[in-house]
Amino acid sequence: MSRDDDVARTGDDVELTHSSSGRAEPDTGVDQEDVIELCATVLTDPYVKARDLHINNEAALGERDWVGLTNFRDALDHVRKIHVYLDDDEPEKAFSEVVEMQGHIYRAAYDGAQTIPEAKIESVEANKLPNVLYTITLTSAPSDREYKRRKNQIREAISRGRRNKPENWKESVKAFEEAKQLSTTLDEEIPDKKDVYFRVVILLMGVIGAFSGLYTLASFL
Repeated sequence: MSRDDDVARTGDDVELTHSSSGRAEPDTGVDQEDVIELCATVLTDPYVKARDLHINNEAALGERDWVGLTNFRDALDHVRKIHVYLDDDEPEKAFSEVVEMQGHIYRAAYDGAQTIPEAKIESVEANKLPNVLYTITLTSAPSDREYKRRKNQIREAISRGRRNKPENWKESVKAFEEAKQLSTTLDEEIPDKKDVYFRVVILLMGVIGAFSGLYTLASFL
């Protein structure tokens, strides 16, 4: 997270002021205990949530979660700087580095939470077929109206998660997790496209066979 980012990006649990350059800086009078306290806050709930989302994303996607890895790497670099500034007895600079670290942990959390629902909705849209194919193959699937309603719910939850990103990481993650649940359920209810196509082929073969039989029978009459 850049030091020139708006103060809102650091979350709602750190009191900051702006310098003339727009850089987020701690109030004067910060000491080592303040630095340690904020570090402890960031490395509990926010970090644990971001870590768990990162692990789940890699398991679900079967590939590296580079967004999470990048933010964890950058956060760790700020941890190194915190140590340097504390050794140099510069707690205000150390505190600023904690704020930067906090921003990366928050991003790892809400960007990580965003990954799965967006992948799910893309999968749903790619797998969706015209409802007439579900009807003629006697395949159970949500109606067009129900599908659109639920897809709009998912899109709204994703949009809410995006809107909350800078101000409230918890609400952002909550919205993305709601979108994940909704999209996972919808994905499970949309029949696999290959299975539907297979049923269509079987149906067509049956129809062709029936017409062939009728034609053969008619030729003997």
